[in-house]
Amino acid sequence: MESTSNLASSSSAKLSSDMEFEAEEFVLADITESNPLGYIGSLFKSWSKDGIPPLSKQGVGTTDHSATGVSPSLKTSGHSTSRNYHLSWAAICSIILMKILLLFATPLEIFGNILEYILNLFYMNDGLRGFLVKLLFDLGSLKTPRMGQSNYYSSIMLIDPRAELRVPDGILTNSAMLVSDVGMKTMADVCVMAAKFAYENENVIRKTVEETWKMNFVQFYDCWNDYFKVNGTQAFIFTDKKQDANIVVAAFRGTQPFNMYDWCTDLDFSYYVLPNVGRVHVGFLEALGLGSRTDRETLNQAKINAVMKANKIISHATPTSGLSSDKVLAYDAICVKVRALLNDNPRAKLYITGHSLGAALATVFTALLQIEENDLCSKHGATFTFGQPRVGDLKFASYVEKKLCGTSPRKYFRVVYRTDVVPRLPWDDVVFQFKHVPPCHYYRSIFKSLALVEEPYKNLSSLIVQPMPHMSAMWELCISLFSKAFRGSKETDLAIITRFFAVICPGLCAHSPGCYVDAVRLAPSSFLLQPVSSEKMGTMAYLLSSFIRLITFQWPIFV
Repeated sequence: MESTSNLASSSSAKLSSDMEFEAEEFVLADITESNPLGYIGSLFKSWSKDGIPPLSKQGVGTTDHSATGVSPSLKTSGHSTSRNYHLSWAAICSIILMKILLLFATPLEIFGNILEYILNLFYMNDGLRGFLVKLLFDLGSLKTPRMGQSNYYSSIMLIDPRAELRVPDGILTNSAMLVSDVGMKTMADVCVMAAKFAYENENVIRKTVEETWKMNFVQFYDCWNDYFKVNGTQAFIFTDKKQDANIVVAAFRGTQPFNMYDWCTDLDFSYYVLPNVGRVHVGFLEALGLGSRTDRETLNQAKINAVMKANKIISHATPTSGLSSDKVLAYDAICVKVRALLNDNPRAKLYITGHSLGAALATVFTALLQIEENDLCSKHGATFTFGQPRVGDLKFASYVEKKLCGTSPRKYFRVVYRTDVVPRLPWDDVVFQFKHVPPCHYYRSIFKSLALVEEPYKNLSSLIVQPMPHMSAMWELCISLFSKAFRGSKETDLAIITRFFAVICPGLCAHSPGCYVDAVRLAPSSFLLQPVSSEKMGTMAYLLSSFIRLITFQWPIFV
């Protein structure tokens, strides 16, 4: 036992020395200047002294560890050698944007709580008209909502209140039928609904899983984000039945509309290098409880532990994070519970899912299982992500593609609905260098699905300047008025209002989980198709694209 401990200690020391951080490995440390205007002023002061940082493909202005040019308030911590670096333009933009957003964190949270309370008040009393009737003529029957209860919903659920699964009877409880799931439609439906309900409070989730889905609710997680010092990551786990289960599903909550910490995580363009894997969005690592940029040694320890697990030096049950175990840390806590469930249910497969921020966490979580060569990998059924932002660079995307998309059966499915803005962030260009994991299962409408190498309009900037997103928003507004004819239920008034808003700001409404539910249920499955380039989407798409290029004076017209 002692020799094993000594081996682990010596291996850890060797790995630590071998993994000395290069400048490109970590571009965004803790920023001490809290005022955005003050930070911009300190930038100009620094640049006047040391020069403006160049655009660097590595993401930093210099790779010289002894460089004296320092961006303000950027200092690494938790390391034996203190080093300062120039920040890249991407990192500087990220810092300023995050500082501006955090100024509105508390006001936005208060506004969101008030708005959701009012919407729940109307919902519980049969709408605005029902609320006014009860208020004026039958005050005793007026219902008042209470936050956290099983009938108190988020704005996501109030826009799209559907709760039932649309799966064939008995398929989830029959392992043979589940293996023959045509086009992965059944598991896609389960995962997209789980991703949608991950936005709700624990009591709503428990009631839905147990009473509506008739499944086994396992646990809800409210996990610690050490960088923001809040419980900012939520997830839940359920199985199809309590004993002899066939599926274990872990669903991560996405970006809450009124949670500025979530938006800051999404819009944080910093990265962190993982050995032999590539650069990964550091905000998503922090959300999974794998470290904090304010204490760089925690991320270093997480990296070392992952490599040691892959080399069988330490047990997979050993916590990965370098943070204190006093807090509930998402990656470790979920791994422990999932491992126990799969041991108790040897025929079960693990499915990981999420929407928006939750989709990014699902991707990074799955990639970390592969990096560790975790014992859970052999039980991994698939990962479904909906409206996922980019989470890493080209090397990371290639790694995940090789591990999960180069297998048979394929185990990674990234779904994008039309002009959804979130999959176009962070930017895929020479400055930011983020890349998506191919392929993309792209839904042009609720009736048409394609397997593409990459979604059209790959960056937000190209999406905004084109007329096509506005045309798509108009089309979706029209069909939403007759939605009951094809989706089985009428869209809520709140959903129709958001579609009117989407005509002005295209892409926002397309990010709604309800759109992804429609896409998975109503369009033919593309999950088992071979991906093609977006230029090969068909004759009509080609002619429409050419027409758009003509009226917007783009050259060449026919491409």
